[in-house]
Amino acid sequence: MDNVNTRIVRIAELRVPTADASASMVDDIHASLASLRGWILTGNDAFKAEREAVWRDIARRRTDMDRLSQSWTVPENVAKWTAFK
Repeated sequence: MDNVNTRIVRIAELRVPTADASASMVDDIHASLASLRGWILTGNDAFKAEREAVWRDIARRRTDMDRLSQSWTVPENVAKWTAFK
Protein backbone atom coordinates (compact mmCIF):
# COMPACT_ATOMS: atom_id res chain seq x y z
CA MET A 1 0.00 0.00 0.00
CA ASP A 2 2.86 2.36 0.79
CA ASN A 3 4.22 1.91 -2.75
CA VAL A 4 0.82 2.92 -4.16
CA ASN A 5 0.75 6.05 -2.01
CA THR A 6 4.28 6.93 -3.06
CA ARG A 7 3.31 6.63 -6.72
CA ILE A 8 0.16 8.70 -6.25
CA VAL A 9 2.13 11.47 -4.55
CA ARG A 10 4.77 11.34 -7.31
CA ILE A 11 2.08 11.68 -9.97
CA ALA A 12 0.29 14.51 -8.17
CA GLU A 13 3.37 16.47 -7.11
CA LEU A 14 5.80 15.84 -9.97
CA ARG A 15 4.38 14.31 -13.11
CA VAL A 16 1.20 16.36 -13.42
CA PRO A 17 2.97 19.67 -12.65
CA THR A 18 5.71 18.75 -15.15
CA ALA A 19 3.14 17.97 -17.85
CA ASP A 20 1.26 21.19 -17.06
CA ALA A 21 4.41 23.34 -17.19
CA SER A 22 5.47 21.66 -20.45
CA ALA A 23 2.10 22.21 -22.10
CA SER A 24 2.01 25.83 -20.94
CA MET A 25 5.49 26.41 -22.31
CA VAL A 26 4.46 25.02 -25.70
CA ASP A 27 1.39 27.28 -25.69
CA ASP A 28 3.57 30.26 -24.79
CA ILE A 29 6.04 29.51 -27.58
CA HIS A 30 3.16 29.41 -30.07
CA ALA A 31 1.80 32.67 -28.65
CA SER A 32 5.22 34.25 -28.97
CA LEU A 33 5.43 33.25 -32.61
CA ALA A 34 1.93 34.58 -33.27
CA SER A 35 2.85 37.92 -31.68
CA LEU A 36 6.03 38.06 -33.70
CA ARG A 37 4.09 37.45 -36.92
CA GLY A 38 1.60 40.14 -35.95
CA TRP A 39 4.37 42.63 -35.28
CA ILE A 40 6.21 41.77 -38.53
CA LEU A 41 3.03 42.09 -40.60
CA THR A 42 1.64 45.24 -39.01
CA GLY A 43 4.46 46.95 -37.15
CA ASN A 44 2.00 47.45 -34.29
CA ASP A 45 3.94 47.79 -31.03
CA ALA A 46 1.11 46.09 -29.13
CA PHE A 47 2.33 42.79 -30.58
CA LYS A 48 5.84 43.55 -29.37
CA ALA A 49 4.54 44.22 -25.84
CA GLU A 50 2.43 41.07 -25.99
CA ARG A 51 5.49 39.02 -26.96
CA GLU A 52 7.49 40.48 -24.07
CA ALA A 53 4.76 39.40 -21.66
CA VAL A 54 4.72 35.91 -23.13
CA TRP A 55 8.49 35.62 -22.72
CA ARG A 56 8.18 36.61 -19.06
CA ASP A 57 5.75 33.71 -18.67
CA ILE A 58 8.16 31.40 -20.50
CA ALA A 59 10.87 32.41 -18.02
CA ARG A 60 8.56 31.53 -15.11
CA ARG A 61 7.79 28.15 -16.70
CA ARG A 62 11.49 27.53 -17.19
CA THR A 63 12.07 28.17 -13.49
CA ASP A 64 9.25 25.73 -12.68
CA MET A 65 10.75 23.09 -14.97
CA ASP A 66 14.23 23.59 -13.50
CA ARG A 67 12.79 23.02 -10.02
CA LEU A 68 10.75 19.99 -11.09
CA SER A 69 13.60 18.43 -13.07
CA GLN A 70 15.64 18.15 -9.88
CA SER A 71 13.28 15.32 -8.85
CA TRP A 72 13.05 13.53 -12.20
CA THR A 73 14.19 9.93 -12.01
CA VAL A 74 15.22 9.40 -15.63
CA PRO A 75 18.61 11.02 -16.31
CA GLU A 76 17.88 11.10 -20.05
CA ASN A 77 14.88 13.37 -19.43
CA VAL A 78 17.03 15.75 -17.39
CA ALA A 79 19.60 15.78 -20.21
CA LYS A 80 16.86 16.50 -22.77
CA TRP A 81 15.57 19.40 -20.68
CA THR A 82 19.10 20.79 -20.34
CA ALA A 83 19.61 20.53 -24.10
CA PHE A 84 16.24 22.15 -24.79
CA LYS A 85 17.07 25.17 -22.66
